[in-house]
Amino acid sequence: MIIFTFAMSIYGTPSLNQLVGLLNTLLPEIDVSREAFHQRINEHAVTFFETMLSLAIELEFPEKIKLSVLDAFERILIFDSTSFQLPEKLASYFKGSGGNSSKSAIKIIFGYDFKSSQFFYTLLNGTDADHLINNGMMDEIGTKDLVLVDLGYFGIPTFAEIDAKDAFLLSRLKSNAIPHILNEETGELEKADLIKLLKHVSYEPKEARVYLKSKDEMISARLIMEKVPDAVKEKRLRKLRKTDSRSRKQSRKRTKMLQGFNLYITTASSEDIPTESVRKFYTIRWQVELVFKNWKSNFKLDEVNGIRPERIKTMIYAKLLLIFIVSKITRLASFYVWNKSQREVSEFQAARHFEIIGHHWMNTIIREPSKVVEVLRNAFSFITTSCLKCKSKKRTYPIEILETISVSAS
Repeated sequence: MIIFTFAMSIYGTPSLNQLVGLLNTLLPEIDVSREAFHQRINEHAVTFFETMLSLAIELEFPEKIKLSVLDAFERILIFDSTSFQLPEKLASYFKGSGGNSSKSAIKIIFGYDFKSSQFFYTLLNGTDADHLINNGMMDEIGTKDLVLVDLGYFGIPTFAEIDAKDAFLLSRLKSNAIPHILNEETGELEKADLIKLLKHVSYEPKEARVYLKSKDEMISARLIMEKVPDAVKEKRLRKLRKTDSRSRKQSRKRTKMLQGFNLYITTASSEDIPTESVRKFYTIRWQVELVFKNWKSNFKLDEVNGIRPERIKTMIYAKLLLIFIVSKITRLASFYVWNKSQREVSEFQAARHFEIIGHHWMNTIIREPSKVVEVLRNAFSFITTSCLKCKSKKRTYPIEILETISVSAS
């Protein structure tokens, strides 16, 4: 289990021969053939690694370092996903889109609570949508949770279900979404003229009460609007033009005009998230997304091999096991450094350091388990002193964002 877990993240996608060779190097007294190793990667192995992963997920921080700000929300949840193609022989287990892509693919949706640093996940077919309904993720959302939603998860049915759970959402507004406003004279809902509303919006954010409707659902939300600097607008327009060029389509004039504004919707009250804090709060989302990108690049999460579903699942669970443990150690270091010196730990540098010491860590667990604490203590010390982001660049750390919002809200 130890060798398999570390090998998955240190070496990416080791072959069975490489795994057996590593086992022979570290534990020469164990004589296991390639075929015997292959047979052990079965349903029992899948269950075992999934259980170990559950235990890693349940690891909690000491109470003293948990975030106490924004007690209005039980948790602050961020979701993200990654997908990758598999050999077509696995199409009956993990369905892909086919065409120019493989007929087999797998998708992993991650959930992350920023306040407690707890993770959860689900494995899906590569063709499954990113929405939170019908994949088990909606069951993870509870009362008083705040869900920071990316545009990939934007959907009125999803929002309505979050609202029905007495939870809250914060999302950017999709450019093709049509908000409605209440006509106070007739008492009827009518489509809002968004362009007209934005004519009176400057760099100071303003908000309006709107309603978002689908065929069967409707939610009431605050629409927060603010103008962006011209440089930001032009950058967005260049990106839009490139997208239009690739798709050979022409964006509507309305879509182009909306590039000059930040538009957010939230069902949280202005007491819990003041108007002027909404944009800062939403930046937590993309900063946490950097953590997910770190997993993919430094832990080779999307690199798997083999043609048996048991092997694919076992490899993914083994990678996630080490990812979650390392991420929690890094998160602990981040809290420590921020509270001590208001500096930021680089998730990428920390991950690379764990990659460097991975073999030593693994060898210590196997040969000298009593010294594992010393190895991790040294890693923690190195991360908190040598894996820091450049001080010359002004950034807003997520903890600082929450503390700022908490003060302004009170």
